[in-house]
Amino acid sequence: MSSSKRFLALRETFPYAIKMIDGKWYLIDRGYEIISKEFDISSAKLIQISKIAEKLDGGYIEQKNDKISGIWFYNDGLRKAISKKGYLDFFSESLRTIKSILESK
Repeated sequence: MSSSKRFLALRETFPYAIKMIDGKWYLIDRGYEIISKEFDISSAKLIQISKIAEKLDGGYIEQKNDKISGIWFYNDGLRKAISKKGYLDFFSESLRTIKSILESK
């Protein structure tokens, strides 16, 4: 599979971000559509997720009024990142960890 096709397949596989919408947290896809149930995220969970996202190529922490309003897992950085040896495994494991944090009580 070419790197472009692999990139497009990956982009559709992973959530794009976790975003606060109407005071509630959701996973969203590249089309900014909600793709998850609502998540209750404590400050501690938010810090954990932010630390993971900051290590991802293209990861970004969005803030509004000095509060985190979104955590983007990738942007333009994913295309370059998947060409790095071992990055895809790191990226996949990072998102699995984020999902487990979201689903934990």
